Amino acid sequence: MIALADCGPEDWKPPIVSTVAYQHRGIDDLLAAVDRFRASQIATGRAEERRVARARQEVESIALAKLRAAFRLNGEASLDDLAEAVSRGELDPYAAADLVVVGR
Repeated sequence: MIALADCGPEDWKPPIVSTVAYQHRGIDDLLAAVDRFRASQIATGRAEERRVARARQEVESIALAKLRAAFRLNGEASLDDLAEAVSRGELDPYAAADLVVVGR
């Protein structure tokens, strides 16, 4: 599976670490591999990239949830009503989206 991964030459290649948990074998090797991975991610800047990407995704998720909640509380046309108006040609999708975002 590792050989099939789409990795570039500079990308981290996960080692195969043999472990037997109930016999407490290979745990130190596994922890060392995790430490090497973390160090490589920090050294290449990938750790920071991933941290920013997670934060971006979290902000977007919260903003969308707030927008959905505000839309439901707005008391205006429901999303289904807007979709029907768009399908009938009474509204274009951008005007319908403005109604959702701005609440006009």
